[in-house]
Amino acid sequence: MVRIASLLLAAVISCAAQNAPLTDGDRDRAMKLFDEHKLVDALPLLEQLAVERPKDAVVMEHLGFAVLANAAGMKDAEVAKQERRRARKILLQAQALGDNSNLLQILLQGIPEDGGDAPAFSKNPEVQSVMRDAEAAFARGDLPQALDGYIRAFALDPKLYEAPVFAGDTYFKMHQMEPACEWYARAVAVDPDRETAHRYWGDALMAMGKPAEARPKFLEAIVAEPYRRKTWVRVEQWAGRNKLTLASPKITPPNSVAAPSTGADGKTNINITIDPSTLGKGGDQDGRSAWFIYSLLRATWPTQRFAKEFPAEKQYRHSLKEESESLHMVATQARSKKAKHLDPQLALLLKLDDAGLLEAYVLISAADQGISQDYAAYRAANRDRLRRYLDEFVVPKLP
Repeated sequence: MVRIASLLLAAVISCAAQNAPLTDGDRDRAMKLFDEHKLVDALPLLEQLAVERPKDAVVMEHLGFAVLANAAGMKDAEVAKQERRRARKILLQAQALGDNSNLLQILLQGIPEDGGDAPAFSKNPEVQSVMRDAEAAFARGDLPQALDGYIRAFALDPKLYEAPVFAGDTYFKMHQMEPACEWYARAVAVDPDRETAHRYWGDALMAMGKPAEARPKFLEAIVAEPYRRKTWVRVEQWAGRNKLTLASPKITPPNSVAAPSTGADGKTNINITIDPSTLGKGGDQDGRSAWFIYSLLRATWPTQRFAKEFPAEKQYRHSLKEESESLHMVATQARSKKAKHLDPQLALLLKLDDAGLLEAYVLISAADQGISQDYAAYRAANRDRLRRYLDEFVVPKLP
């Protein structure tokens, strides 16, 4: 979550305009202050650098972050919203200049076009006040005061997820990784289904030179929230640093079922596409004829099965049950054919089915908007299967 930098932007712009042209040394100083998370000190330099060097993508990215942090500390909600919009515009300028960093992508994903509303940590006024003061201290680089605030907020509200996460983050900035991990563990205990504490815990272990111990934390982050880009960024970085490549299991059924449509007579129309190679003798040689049943089974869902399986839902959607059952039947058919040269995708399908991880594959590697709606319920009952799928099929182990 973006930190607070309590600074009046109008005053910063005025001061920046009056300053003499900045040098490369000034730019280096601004970057150093930013890296130290001393945003209050970095912001005036970044404002002037952006004016003098509008094609410097890194300066624009850092300025966008600092403006966004500044907005979080503003008391006037409308002014803060305007600043968030301005931060988004600055970040888009950085992107147009070729900046495609993970930081920029994450920041842009978190800012609505209209600026959105400032996050509220708690409905308890005392807790909210303590958290905002701690955020302001963090932004100006007063880490001990920030830490005291986060710990106090957590004592006031042991269910407040952000407090232990930010306490851990503060210890991380202070290069005290063991207590950072302890606080991330507290956050995970509050809510294991949010990815941030898992991911930060992995970062701390990486900083301690423990990539093997970091790996399961990054896996847990994906299990918690697999449809957020930032969860995958971290595990990709982990793999890159260890000279490994993530696997991308993908099964592409040759036969498909289009979204159902309603005809002029009011009846539901189901359009099925059949690959001819799954019908003839050639399909038997590599097992591909097993795919014929896939479309037949899926075609029954919009008109019959969905209403029976999901009586509380009034509109058909592609579901985990539909996809996984259809794929399982393809696997069953493929086994019965005993093909001498099994198609590679069918071989992967059989391996997943034998491991009991077909549903985990569908949810993590083949989910669409409809299927993703089944994720939370499946995770609640099958966390270990999701973890196993990532461990055995997606994220390679260290040698």
